Amino acid sequence: MRFTAIPLDIRPYNYQFLEDIVAMDKEVRIRMPKKNLLGARKNPADLDYLKKYILENAAETDAFIISLDMLVYGGLFPSRLHNSSVEELKGRLEVLREVKKINPSCKIYGSNLILRTPKYNSSEEEPEYYGFCGLDIFKYGHFLDKKNRAVLSLEEEKEFEDIDKRLNKDYLNDFVNRRNKNISVILYALELVKEGIIDTLIVPQDDASEFGFTAMDQKKVYYEISRLRIADKVFLHPGTDESGCTLITRAYLDKKGEFSIYPYYITEAFKNIIPNYEDRPFQYSLLSHTKACGINLVENIEEANSVLAINGAPVKMQEAYEVSFGENDISQRKDISYYRYRNFPVFCEKLNKFIEANKEVSVLDVAFSNGGEEELIAYLDKYNLLEKIKAYAGWNTCCNSLGTVLAAMTFAYFGKEQEKVENFKARRFASDWAYQSEVMLSIQFNELKKWGGSFSNFNDKEKELMELIKVRVKEQIETTFVNSYKSKKIDIEEVKAPFKRMRGLEFIVNVK
Repeated sequence: MRFTAIPLDIRPYNYQFLEDIVAMDKEVRIRMPKKNLLGARKNPADLDYLKKYILENAAETDAFIISLDMLVYGGLFPSRLHNSSVEELKGRLEVLREVKKINPSCKIYGSNLILRTPKYNSSEEEPEYYGFCGLDIFKYGHFLDKKNRAVLSLEEEKEFEDIDKRLNKDYLNDFVNRRNKNISVILYALELVKEGIIDTLIVPQDDASEFGFTAMDQKKVYYEISRLRIADKVFLHPGTDESGCTLITRAYLDKKGEFSIYPYYITEAFKNIIPNYEDRPFQYSLLSHTKACGINLVENIEEANSVLAINGAPVKMQEAYEVSFGENDISQRKDISYYRYRNFPVFCEKLNKFIEANKEVSVLDVAFSNGGEEELIAYLDKYNLLEKIKAYAGWNTCCNSLGTVLAAMTFAYFGKEQEKVENFKARRFASDWAYQSEVMLSIQFNELKKWGGSFSNFNDKEKELMELIKVRVKEQIETTFVNSYKSKKIDIEEVKAPFKRMRGLEFIVNVK
């Protein structure tokens, strides 16, 4: 199998994850443009180069995995900043027609995200004005949408009026006009699906909520999907950075055949919980993400090729940093519902029984947002499961984790390159749990602050910072993994920061 990918950007989950996952099957090859030509943060990629790269690889590629946001805007952050016309933007999609002319049998799997509306003031990834009126823009959209679809309380009406008076209309119009352009691109991509140019399309959305600009855009996309009768080929769900992994799994299974998984929950209540930053109960996201991957969900364990063990929140999802921050004594910070409705020993005993019955098991660790759970990791270690499971994910949002673990468990099942499977799993232990939950904020607000740095400004201390992170993550793993990795060791060879900020670090990890 020969795949060519145009990733969303050069952060590891959009770029390196694709390489690492594909490496689990030696029969699969993947090509991607060099990182230095794909832009970084707010600097867009070379769009002429991308078009040339696609056409040069079209004849010898079985499938393209393409971020339309990279192809059209030059990356994720540039999609939020551009000033291109709708005609220019749509024109950049015409290269996909040329691909089909060159190689009619080549399949095109694309993703095109709905522009997010963060509910906070920050210009880190948005236009400069979002740094001081971002929350007002979010609330304006929230109240506008809610007023049209529901009823505002008197307090909400008053706040809406106050925001409308103080919000700079030039900033608001800039934000709304860009949204309208981006939605026009998505609607055109849907037409390309109907024509058969794009074979599968994901329309992901991060920072989703029930009401607001994102929800209003979502409605337009849903309507067009319904009108064109293409719901079997287009998937709109929470997420973003996992989309490349989802699409490559879809392309892989289109060649390999059927793959079925059995979901096993630590608490059934999580099915109906709406995770942080998302807009629907988890069970509906699971349905969409598995379908987008080409994976079958089964209710009978006997019909499953693999088990997805889900560590979820029973009542309210907390942030990982609320209960962690570099400390393992978390009992006083964790909401009592996490204890009442979950039982780790029973959960782990069941996973061991699945494995004894020759079922592969992977773990989705989404009881908290923005990091894995130390208590789960400790129990997986206690029950000797860390080395037995095939894949693990517990980073950022629930659906970010979901998409990446589905990809890893699929390639692990068919590919059988055990060394690559082990390395990727160990990397996720290091990055998702040890770093994001236990190490990141402690270093950011202590050592990095003392050095005069911040989240996105290392103050010329990048080398020292990456080395410190490497040491702390290693210490965290060695302290927590009491029973695991005795004959083999998790070796963290290097840590990199492709976007020069504390999130999205690239961990080079091997099990030796």
